[in-house]
Parts: sequence; structure tokens; C-alpha cells
Amino acid sequence: MTGAVDVIRRGEGRFFVGDDPAQALAEITFTREAGGRIVIDHTRVSELMKGRGLGSSLVMEVVALARSEGITIRPVCPFAKKLLEDPACADVLYRED
Repeated sequence: MTGAVDVIRRGEGRFFVGDDPAQALAEITFTREAGGRIVIDHTRVSELMKGRGLGSSLVMEVVALARSEGITIRPVCPFAKKLLEDPACADVLYRED
């Protein structure tokens, strides 16, 4: 399965893949903290779409959003947290000091 179904769309507090937001084939959800900081709370990829790198692509969409807004990300989702520990994401990863 390729093509339009792989397009990442933005919704309220989420990015998703699929034509129907109510039945997303993959999604990442987030909320906002004080100052606009993004909190990633969940990443999900359906069995049909696993193994295509969509989870990573969704996290990188949130990274791009954070960079464009000049804010940081606090990942609660273990998958997102692992990806954001990459030095390439150090500029957006929120660290409590």
C-alpha cells in the first residue's frame, strides 16, 4: 500500500495517516503545556502499516512543528522518547534541569 495513504495530515492535537481521521492508520497525539511546550503522549501504527517507518515519520512531524514554533517537546510516549534522544533532536528535547 503506497501513495496518498502515506500522506501525513494534521488534526487538532495530532498528526495522522489515512483518509478518515476517525479511523487513522497511524497517529501521534500531543497536548500543550504552559509556554506552548508539546507533550507527546501516544504514537500508534496499525498492523497494516507497521514496518514502513510511519511512527518515526510522525515523530519527526512533531519535531518540525516544535522547531517552527521555537519550542521544546516533552515525550511521555516511550517510542517518541527513544527517538528524541537522538542528538539530531537535542534542540527540541525538553530536559528538566
